[in-house]
Amino acid sequence: MVDVLRGKKPKKNNIRADILEEYSGRLKTMKEVDIKRLIVQLLIMRILKERFETQTVRGTSVKNVFAFIMVT
Repeated sequence: MVDVLRGKKPKKNNIRADILEEYSGRLKTMKEVDIKRLIVQLLIMRILKERFETQTVRGTSVKNVFAFIMVT
Protein backbone atom coordinates (compact mmCIF):
# COMPACT_ATOMS: atom_id res chain seq x y z
CA MET A 1 0.00 0.00 0.00
CA VAL A 2 2.86 2.36 0.82
CA ASP A 3 4.50 1.68 -2.55
CA VAL A 4 1.27 2.47 -4.41
CA LEU A 5 0.70 5.71 -2.50
CA ARG A 6 4.28 6.81 -3.24
CA GLY A 7 3.84 6.03 -6.97
CA LYS A 8 5.98 2.90 -7.11
CA LYS A 9 4.92 -0.45 -8.47
CA PRO A 10 4.07 -2.88 -5.66
CA LYS A 11 6.47 -5.78 -5.05
CA LYS A 12 3.70 -8.29 -5.66
CA ASN A 13 1.01 -7.53 -8.20
CA ASN A 14 -1.95 -8.62 -6.06
CA ILE A 15 -3.58 -5.20 -6.14
CA ARG A 16 -6.40 -4.49 -8.56
CA ALA A 17 -5.43 -2.27 -11.49
CA ASP A 18 -8.22 0.26 -10.85
CA ILE A 19 -6.97 0.82 -7.30
CA LEU A 20 -3.43 1.32 -8.59
CA GLU A 21 -4.55 3.99 -11.05
CA GLU A 22 -6.76 5.83 -8.58
CA TYR A 23 -4.31 6.06 -5.66
CA SER A 24 -0.91 5.78 -7.34
CA GLY A 25 1.39 8.63 -6.37
CA ARG A 26 -1.12 10.45 -4.18
CA LEU A 27 1.37 10.76 -1.29
CA LYS A 28 4.62 10.82 -3.27
CA THR A 29 5.87 13.85 -1.33
CA MET A 30 5.65 12.04 2.02
CA LYS A 31 8.35 9.81 3.49
CA GLU A 32 7.67 6.07 3.64
CA VAL A 33 7.85 6.00 7.44
CA ASP A 34 5.28 8.81 7.66
CA ILE A 35 2.85 6.98 5.37
CA LYS A 36 3.21 3.83 7.49
CA ARG A 37 2.55 5.89 10.61
CA LEU A 38 -0.53 7.43 8.97
CA ILE A 39 -1.90 4.00 8.03
CA VAL A 40 -1.40 2.71 11.57
CA GLN A 41 -3.13 5.79 12.99
CA LEU A 42 -6.11 5.33 10.63
CA LEU A 43 -6.33 1.68 11.72
CA ILE A 44 -6.30 2.70 15.40
CA MET A 45 -9.01 5.30 14.73
CA ARG A 46 -10.99 2.58 12.92
CA ILE A 47 -11.20 4.59 9.72
CA LEU A 48 -9.39 1.74 7.97
CA LYS A 49 -9.96 -1.92 8.72
CA GLU A 50 -7.66 -4.93 8.28
CA ARG A 51 -8.81 -8.37 7.25
CA PHE A 52 -6.55 -11.41 7.08
CA GLU A 53 -7.31 -14.58 5.16
CA THR A 54 -5.40 -17.82 4.78
CA GLN A 55 -5.73 -19.92 1.69
CA THR A 56 -7.04 -23.47 2.09
CA VAL A 57 -6.18 -26.08 -0.52
CA ARG A 58 -7.73 -29.55 -0.26
CA GLY A 59 -8.46 -29.12 3.43
CA THR A 60 -4.94 -27.97 4.28
CA SER A 61 -4.17 -24.43 5.30
CA VAL A 62 -1.47 -22.97 3.10
CA LYS A 63 1.09 -20.48 4.40
CA ASN A 64 -0.10 -17.72 2.05
CA VAL A 65 -1.75 -15.01 4.11
CA PHE A 66 -3.67 -12.27 2.36
CA ALA A 67 -4.08 -8.97 4.17
CA PHE A 68 -6.71 -6.48 3.08
CA ILE A 69 -7.05 -2.89 4.21
CA MET A 70 -10.42 -1.32 3.54
CA VAL A 71 -12.30 1.82 4.47
CA THR A 72 -14.96 1.17 7.10
